[in-house]
Amino acid sequence: MMSSCKNRFNSIQIFIKKITILFVCCFCLLSLVNSIFTLNHLCKCGSFIKISVFFYICFSH
Repeated sequence: MMSSCKNRFNSIQIFIKKITILFVCCFCLLSLVNSIFTLNHLCKCGSFIKISVFFYICFSH
């Protein structure tokens, strides 16, 4: 009984992690689209680094 409870907890953790990754990916794409439409944001180094970090998080999993 204890092991099945632990397995369920692990699967919930994995599910939460997947949802988080999906959310980060959506946020990352929205940031990119926003930056394309407002090119002055893309010129700012901080925004570019932020987008790069989001893409790294997206595709490293």
